[in-house]
Amino acid sequence: MTRTIVAAIETGGFDYVNLHYHFIGSYTASSPHGGNLAAVRAAVGRDMGVFIISVNDKAGKLYKPSCRITELCRGPEGLEDPTSLEPIEFNTIWLWSQPGVHTVSVGAARPSDMDQPLAAAQKLLTPHGPLAMAAAEARLRSAYLQEVGDEDWQQNLPDCFETRTGVGVCYIVWLHGLVKAWGLLEYAKDRYKMLVSNLEEWDERQSWEVNQAAWSWAPGNAYRPDCVWRIREELAGRPVQDVNRVVRCLKEAHAWLTASLPEHMVAGCQPAYDLQRGKVPFPDRK
Repeated sequence: MTRTIVAAIETGGFDYVNLHYHFIGSYTASSPHGGNLAAVRAAVGRDMGVFIISVNDKAGKLYKPSCRITELCRGPEGLEDPTSLEPIEFNTIWLWSQPGVHTVSVGAARPSDMDQPLAAAQKLLTPHGPLAMAAAEARLRSAYLQEVGDEDWQQNLPDCFETRTGVGVCYIVWLHGLVKAWGLLEYAKDRYKMLVSNLEEWDERQSWEVNQAAWSWAPGNAYRPDCVWRIREELAGRPVQDVNRVVRCLKEAHAWLTASLPEHMVAGCQPAYDLQRGKVPFPDRK
């Protein structure tokens, strides 16, 4: 979580830091909005190197992007526009445009996995590369604003360490927005199934501390319909703008990520393509 990362940075015992930090947010962050930006800034303040890890996977499974996010990155003219970007290209150029970020990982499992990151590096050095990134960013943010709204109503939501139920409210609301605005269904399902697994091990007879210690490397519980009253109670005790809206998002996210989507959302959540071509991600591993 971000607080722990920042605390480690501030010890002064490190020369560089490996971070999850991406345009869509940082799934290891305490709060998705801004992601691990606080950690990036803390590292820059100490003149540390900032190495961004899992750029293509944890940034939204961009090697298998949804139709929606692909459409937004490419722009209205699609591939006919010579300045259009693929999602991997967009996120890579966006990262290199962030103060302090010096290196990004590719995670290549085959030679072709280098194609889009290399294209991003080449476009970064052209006049239209940063302009294309800025245009794609504007389209992505506009789509988010249209589908989800501004982030004011998402402020002050508790993370999993701040609720008696262990439900990661701000995290689940973040996943809800990723699906609704950018079609990142597969990515969100991958993240949410870890919370479902944690919840299966949760035992109300045990203390919160004992249950929390049993969480996997991805902390937090999935939405708990049996405890919705307690979730409402905890939200009401915080400066949350719209409790009903938050609870509705939790319910919708749980349904989308464990059951099915509304019909009107299906097409945008379909993969536009799969750079793994149906093969296992790491063919060299047995």
